[in-house]
Amino acid sequence: MHLHVRHKRYHTGIDRYLEMYSNGIKSEAYSDIRVHRIYIIDDRDIIFPRIRFTEEGTLHALIPMVYDNLLVSLDVFWKRRSMKIVVDMVKPYLQRLSNLVFQSHNLYLSVLAEELKNKLGGKIIMHLHCLPWKFTYNENEELYNKLHRLYEAGNFKEFNELEDSKIDYGVPDKIICLSDAAKRYLMNTKGVPEDKIDIIMNGLAPADNDNPLRKGDVKILYVGKISKDKGSYKMLDILDSVCRRGYDFEVVMAGAVGAVDKTRLCSMYGRLKLTFLNQIPYSELAELYRTCTLGILPSIHEQCSYVGIEMSMFGVPLVVSEVDALKEMFKDNETALLVPLLFDPDLGLDFDREIFADRVIRLIENDKLRRYLGENAQKAYRESFTLNGMIKRTVDLYKQIV
Repeated sequence: MHLHVRHKRYHTGIDRYLEMYSNGIKSEAYSDIRVHRIYIIDDRDIIFPRIRFTEEGTLHALIPMVYDNLLVSLDVFWKRRSMKIVVDMVKPYLQRLSNLVFQSHNLYLSVLAEELKNKLGGKIIMHLHCLPWKFTYNENEELYNKLHRLYEAGNFKEFNELEDSKIDYGVPDKIICLSDAAKRYLMNTKGVPEDKIDIIMNGLAPADNDNPLRKGDVKILYVGKISKDKGSYKMLDILDSVCRRGYDFEVVMAGAVGAVDKTRLCSMYGRLKLTFLNQIPYSELAELYRTCTLGILPSIHEQCSYVGIEMSMFGVPLVVSEVDALKEMFKDNETALLVPLLFDPDLGLDFDREIFADRVIRLIENDKLRRYLGENAQKAYRESFTLNGMIKRTVDLYKQIV
């Protein structure tokens, strides 16, 4: 039973995961597993709940989000009360089902998983797609800097008090992490036992990636939401400095961006040849992966990035920030060129900008290096990030706890 929050305005890595999971679990090898879905929908066009059984006999429930979301997300009483209402809606459809596993993909829904288990029995898996404290980078950078300083110093008791997380990690029977960094966070700051945590990296179905066309003018590709925590603004600043050194290239930004932000960025970086595509279908992304000269993953924090896996699968030569799961996914000078981040107690996190610019210039100038990194990245994808591997490890976990 997948529990997820789906947004109308943009797609997330969790949406990509669930899309891949749904395709992979259809294999005949997993015919004994039924996949049900309860999605909380952030879409004002959906006013009433839509609950039905599909032709395959699986539940598909779309529940409109409570729009005083700030209150519900911050206040434990109101969050639990709203989730009990969801349970009352879906309970009649689930009472005859057995061996239920509630797999929660959003920390917001951990209470829903708990309430479902209280009413129907079963087991809970918390799928930790992100480290919650990292989101303070967008919302409250001063707090983020304090937390970062405490965590890096190993002062986990004070970190835990300052983070003030309302999440009860004792409720789930198992926790899936996407990186060793996430596992260490849970063990160090929350006291979660190691045997309760499984690391399962994201996986991707293979695509037709033959005959890449990396010829002609230099095209630098960025894919993802254009936001502060994705590092996209800092990246553009650094690419502008590369442009001022006399290098000519196009920067393609494929991801959600507001009209005001787009106008502002075009004005700020008039030297750059900027192309904004917003969110585009995967088929169009695949064409960009085949034709771009190089890609950049400049995230300030990141778990097992689907964009990183996609680019690796297509053999895109990459410049990648050396953070969290990204530095576990990529090896410097072998599958990507990594860029360290520097932390200043007063100024916070920033890239080592000279190294970042140097990495980009090396890839622009060195075709042999681009081919070497791209081929190694494809090999790493085949060894570690396939859909079959992800599904098998997840199903093995289901069987272990049921």
